[in-house]
Amino acid sequence: MKGSVSIKKKFGGIVIPENIIGLLPSINLNQLKTFIYLCSCNSLIPDEAAQSLGISRDEFDEALAYCRGTGLFATEDSNEPQSVSRRHSLQSYE
Repeated sequence: MKGSVSIKKKFGGIVIPENIIGLLPSINLNQLKTFIYLCSCNSLIPDEAAQSLGISRDEFDEALAYCRGTGLFATEDSNEPQSVSRRHSLQSYE
């Protein structure tokens, strides 16, 4: 395709950091799903996030670790009792 393509978003949209483009050749599907999920929320319950992404909790944890490793996200566990699902609070650093 020659020239450029103008894109009109028909949704509120999310901001994707430019440096994610450099990761695209090596990022796997679970990591990409998790990255997009993290961009769309401020906190999450890991079991629920994994289920909504259609991946196992272990796959989610691995993908979350990858996303933290990019330096684009930091997580902080809340102080809820262990009998309740742990909730991760997410902070994006750009």
